Amino acid sequence: MNSDPREDTGSLPRPDPVDAAGRDPRGLASDLTGRTLGRYEILSKLGEGGMGEVYRARDTELRREVAIKVLPGRLASDADRLARLKREARTLAALNHPNIATLYEFQSAGDTEFLAMELVLGDTLRDFIARGEVPLEQALMIAGQVADALEAAHEKGITHRDIKPANIKVTPDGRVKVLDFGLAKSTTVPEVAGTASLTVARTYDGHFAGTPAYMSPEQVRARSPDHRADIWAFGCLLFELLSGQRPFAGDTVSDELARILEREPNWKALPSSTPTAVVHLIQRCLEKEAERRLPTMTEARRVIADAQRPGWRPSRRDVALAVLFGAILVAVLAGYRLITGRPTASPPALSGNAAPPVRPPAGRDDARPSAAATTDPVAERLYLQGRFFWNRRTDEDLRKSADSFQQAISRDPNYARAWAGLADAYLMLGAWSVVQPKDAYPRAKAAAERAIALDESLAEPHATLGYFKTLYEWDWPGADREFRRAIQLQPGYSTAHHWYAYYFVTVGDAVHAIEEIERARQFEPLSQVINAEVGYFYLTVRNYPRALEEIRKTIELDPASPQTRLWLAEVYELLKRPRDAIAELRTLELDPSHDSGQVALAAATYARCGDRNTALALIRRLEARAKERYIMPALLAFPYAAIGDKDRAFELLDQAIDERSMVPSWLRLPRYDPLRTDARFKAILDRLGLKMNGANAE
Repeated sequence: MNSDPREDTGSLPRPDPVDAAGRDPRGLASDLTGRTLGRYEILSKLGEGGMGEVYRARDTELRREVAIKVLPGRLASDADRLARLKREARTLAALNHPNIATLYEFQSAGDTEFLAMELVLGDTLRDFIARGEVPLEQALMIAGQVADALEAAHEKGITHRDIKPANIKVTPDGRVKVLDFGLAKSTTVPEVAGTASLTVARTYDGHFAGTPAYMSPEQVRARSPDHRADIWAFGCLLFELLSGQRPFAGDTVSDELARILEREPNWKALPSSTPTAVVHLIQRCLEKEAERRLPTMTEARRVIADAQRPGWRPSRRDVALAVLFGAILVAVLAGYRLITGRPTASPPALSGNAAPPVRPPAGRDDARPSAAATTDPVAERLYLQGRFFWNRRTDEDLRKSADSFQQAISRDPNYARAWAGLADAYLMLGAWSVVQPKDAYPRAKAAAERAIALDESLAEPHATLGYFKTLYEWDWPGADREFRRAIQLQPGYSTAHHWYAYYFVTVGDAVHAIEEIERARQFEPLSQVINAEVGYFYLTVRNYPRALEEIRKTIELDPASPQTRLWLAEVYELLKRPRDAIAELRTLELDPSHDSGQVALAAATYARCGDRNTALALIRRLEARAKERYIMPALLAFPYAAIGDKDRAFELLDQAIDERSMVPSWLRLPRYDPLRTDARFKAILDRLGLKMNGANAE
């Protein structure tokens, strides 16, 4: 077992080592050496890391030495996270493989929660690499065993998410052991996923779930990773073993994250003796788009096994297949370029043993650097910082994100990606009622148009314009056109599909709305946000049993999400289960100063469940809050419709349209059913250019 405090885990915000009273805020225990935990005698401390302290211990019953990982008090006292960790531990305990450190059990001793694991002695790969060049034969031997371990875990649906040299040991007898399998995943707290952003899932104490130098592009963008993140990290590991260099090394964490997103490794750093097949394997592992990456570790294991055979060279059949594949690839890339108008990088050479030349990032023209990128490292860091704040989605952080993007633009006015980020910042400032729509949305449009003028091939600002036209301009053909363009440029951009689903709900096309939100989930299958939105969309189109099923799945991913529990309460009420709905509502702390939308939905649900007094109390709190800061009138209309005050509800809806703060997709929700038969409701749809049609319009 290993926990290496030297490993660089990032320099973005984290707690100070001790608080003002001298206590460690992570809740780590004092040194337990010499004490007993259950049947385990603690012999010595091995180290500590983001998930707890690690000790060498003796199992007095089985008479063997083990590694004990003591969980911090703050994690152990979190019932939801602890239950999730225990479930994960049960899965991991069944993962029996010679190249994976075994998890024996999850135990408690008094108030202390701990894991008993296989004690692995030897050096980490970090130590190996630090001592100098690793011979090709030894590097392939190590990589082959790591590939075996990952293949076995992935076949059981388990992803490591933090493959790096410090998490791999080589025992004195030459056995490779992968450590900490799956445990980082169990203790992460998702921020907000599903959008192009920097925010990285963090552990309970603010550390990254994953080490920046080995993170896949989807992890850097805070998109929920799957097994392909391990494949990326494996490519980084193999590159470092062979070259002695990290493929995306930078002076700071921000530098490394930017290189991961925008740059290629220095392929010339690989020794000339590296077999061509191994070089191609690393290239496929390090494809920035997960869909283009090596799909499984099975092929990696085969390539490494072939390269380890004495005197191995590609067979004529292998060469013929490679040439055929190259011809197909060239044809596909040419067709892609013809359709999209985007340049593509040339495929690498498919023969010879020399390391290939540096490849430019996909979609970049060798003759001219893309305006999406910048040559100013400070501007690049400011952009990444902006995405970090943008994804946190608090009022203050959204303002900080806009400021960071603006600073990046001040340094490089032609930095298209920073303009796209500024557009997204203002879009969310308006959508989250931080800034009035008339102030926020036009700025979002102007920034998106500037990004497109600099680099028309950038998908993000087209999606932003599509959502802007849906939320503010109510330009339905224009919104459809922008979404189509964004998806044409980047078919796997989940945010474009996510926002396109809102467009289809708005115009009353339930079928295509569900298709698009399901596509968004297809591209980010583990995203808590998108999975929650799937349930919301099924609720919107009135498929309540399916909505209940999807929302329950999401709650399993994140039991503490108040928004998801509000949707669950709403579905219970719609399924005529008011007691279950109120039980869910009573688990929530409702505060209009924190999230007015959640309070408005709770008030409406209480009213529909027959608890008018609680609904009125929440409405009074919302009205008081609206005198202090801006709240979208359409949100306040939810509970007024539910209590039967139609006049006030329509007054608020008219105000929302006058302010252009109306979210048109809300008009399709069951929350407005009490107003739907009133002639004033059709008049509102007419003002928006919408029809009372579609499966969910009634």
